[in-house]
Amino acid sequence: MPVIEILSKSVPLSDMYEHHYDLARFRKLCEECGNYNNVHTCPPYDFDDVNYLKDYSHILLIVYKIVFTEAEKEKYFGDEYIEFSRESILSAVYSLQNTLFKMEEIYPETLSLGMGGCKICDECSKPEGLPCKFPEKLRYAPEALGFNMMSILESYFDIEMKWAVDRLPEYYTVLSGLCSKDELKIPNEKIIEVSKNISR
Repeated sequence: MPVIEILSKSVPLSDMYEHHYDLARFRKLCEECGNYNNVHTCPPYDFDDVNYLKDYSHILLIVYKIVFTEAEKEKYFGDEYIEFSRESILSAVYSLQNTLFKMEEIYPETLSLGMGGCKICDECSKPEGLPCKFPEKLRYAPEALGFNMMSILESYFDIEMKWAVDRLPEYYTVLSGLCSKDELKIPNEKIIEVSKNISR
């Protein structure tokens, strides 16, 4: 299995909005995705997404860097790497989301963000006009709210987002965050500890 490196950084949301926010650009990309208007976590929304985070001043960005071994990169290529990539990314997404849910419990008045389209249900109830089956787990991804994930990774973590072409890349990245009303000074070791306890 690939190695997961966990990285974190607290930044003011004002800095995110000033340097890494382009709602028009990323909403257009959302409109080209099959999840658009078909998944409760994805646009269009029935709330003012521009001001969705107005009550929060900071975000604790958390990156799960999925680093593949040389053996995995040699073994999985062509069509074979696709399923392995999917399993690796989904595992990291579930782990990070559950870690963020736990951190919401530990740190009051915080709000976690999601990652991509929600994957809790096999089929979302939104196309049927029905409410979310798990509203307590409903979270919206930063990119769906207009944030540029590539520039966030590069600016705050000096990490280039990698993509696969016929074989596994050196690594994948999964990024989300915990919004707070005041800055949370949480050591990276604490986040790793929470993550390990979640995975047991």
